[in-house]
Amino acid sequence: MEVELKVLRHYMVSKPVFCFIDRFEGDLAIIEVKGATQDIPRSRLPRSVKPGDAVIMDGLKVRLDRKRKAAREKEIYDLMYDVWEDLTG
Repeated sequence: MEVELKVLRHYMVSKPVFCFIDRFEGDLAIIEVKGATQDIPRSRLPRSVKPGDAVIMDGLKVRLDRKRKAAREKEIYDLMYDVWEDLTG
């Protein structure tokens, strides 16, 4: 309950907060916000959300952000490709 109240106060802002779902641990979702992780109640998220998804938290509303997820996946792919190129010469 304390975690939920802290999160609700934190996200009751006029600006949307962009975050990524890192993983689930029981009834909690571990999210990444600006490079830091935070636990929130899993019940705050849409049921269809899975690890790796990007979401926008705007007040009490939470919605998927498919464009941000695709951009992050491309960024990770590009980094992996660069590392592979460096290793193989």
